[in-house]
Amino acid sequence: MFDRLISAVSPRLGYQREAYRVGLDDLRRQRSYAAGDRGRLNRDWRGDARSPDAAISGDLGLMRGRQRRMVRSNPLLAALKRNLIVGLIGDGITVRVLHDDPAVRERAQRRWDEFCARPLDGRDDFYGIQRQAASGLIDADCLLVWMPEDGKPDQRVMVISGDYLDHTLNQILNGGAKIVMGVEFDRSNRVVAYHIWEDHPGDLIMVNAGKRRRVDARDVDLVYERLEPGMTRGVPLMHASLETEHERSETKRAIRVKKRIEACLALFRRPGDGGEAFAWGEQEKRASGQYQEQLRPGMIIYGQPGEEAPTAIAPSSSGDGDGFLRTEAMQVCAGIGVPYHLGTGDYSQSNFTSMRSENIAYHARLDDWTQHTLDPSFIGPAFRRVMRLGVLEGDTELAKVRYEVLAPPRALTDPLKEIMAKVIEARAIPGAMARLLSAYGLDMEGAMKAQAEINTLIDKYGIAIDTDPRRVNGSGSLQPAAGYLRPKGDGDQALRSLLSQALGLIED
Repeated sequence: MFDRLISAVSPRLGYQREAYRVGLDDLRRQRSYAAGDRGRLNRDWRGDARSPDAAISGDLGLMRGRQRRMVRSNPLLAALKRNLIVGLIGDGITVRVLHDDPAVRERAQRRWDEFCARPLDGRDDFYGIQRQAASGLIDADCLLVWMPEDGKPDQRVMVISGDYLDHTLNQILNGGAKIVMGVEFDRSNRVVAYHIWEDHPGDLIMVNAGKRRRVDARDVDLVYERLEPGMTRGVPLMHASLETEHERSETKRAIRVKKRIEACLALFRRPGDGGEAFAWGEQEKRASGQYQEQLRPGMIIYGQPGEEAPTAIAPSSSGDGDGFLRTEAMQVCAGIGVPYHLGTGDYSQSNFTSMRSENIAYHARLDDWTQHTLDPSFIGPAFRRVMRLGVLEGDTELAKVRYEVLAPPRALTDPLKEIMAKVIEARAIPGAMARLLSAYGLDMEGAMKAQAEINTLIDKYGIAIDTDPRRVNGSGSLQPAAGYLRPKGDGDQALRSLLSQALGLIED
């Protein structure tokens, strides 16, 4: 209004004001990112400047509950969770002990293997504990509470869900300490304790309802994925896909109801040329005076000339959104990090190249979760607990051992090609053989000892097998030093036997 008034009084001044306004708008667009545009089209696009903990705190319980409910009743999410657990844990994540002294390394490895093999919660060994922890990680987070037994520390462990850790507990303590979502920090921002409910908040029987206990951080491992710096608690792994899958499930339900209605045959009769309609089946007179007829399967109806009986709902021929549902399922799988063909079992959209590409990326994600979430959360702490107990029992050298986490072997998409690629890698890259053996849970020295024992038996009995590169080449032919196949010590006798056989054949 003010600009129009100025333009009416002084068109020159009005033109200048409008020109400067247009130039200022162009300058703002040049100095900003498209994602920072505040124009009319992006007016309802809001950002979130809250900290990770502030964003999680209000919605953690609801998100965890929604994911659990959908996993229990939704086939796709149930399959995705199971595939994730199998991919992460498999038959168990192992540890290879590292130390310069072979004797110390062997003692530490034996102690660790004995720890992993015994029941830790009354039922599961450490590999079963890993599976429980992976399930809790997918739900958002979980806790491993370690307990002593027979006077020894850290002999038993109990895996509890993140529901036990009160995410609504936020306090400022004396001396600069604080409690954030049930996790207590000191003034240096180090975790010192966890405030855990005595009973599950949603349990059937709660003996100590509403009571919490403070557990020292040395006895607890909190397992969660730190997606952002400063995150104190985890979020459900499927959080980005829950809304999409919920709407997809509602769409499927609507299609299912539509199919049911289409299966119910309802007819509207239109009289023929004579204008009179005879009864087809059993008639029932309504309160409105209209008649309703009921037809039974197998009836043969003779209508009048020109009479029509169209159905109330025409059957759908559009495929009922198969492409849309498939696309939504792909987005759900992508948001969770599992290939579409593994999550749905639908291989119609995949070929060998695409499956191999997806599996490579999937295995990289599994390795990332293993090395950067599972290892620092509870596998590494468990290893240090086992070694610390050995030190307390007098084996002080165990304090210096290190470890390497070995993920379970991944399934091969094309075993022949991929194994040959590993053979070439082991030959071409120095030190690659040790890394390849580690991927299968083997250390270099142990593998060489096992191979030496096999070679000794092969030499003893003079056997030639195509997996022995000393005697057979890659194409299956004998190596040039074929005489090496003869058992050691009887070479001359074998040679004389061969010569006599040859001379006998010549004489014949």
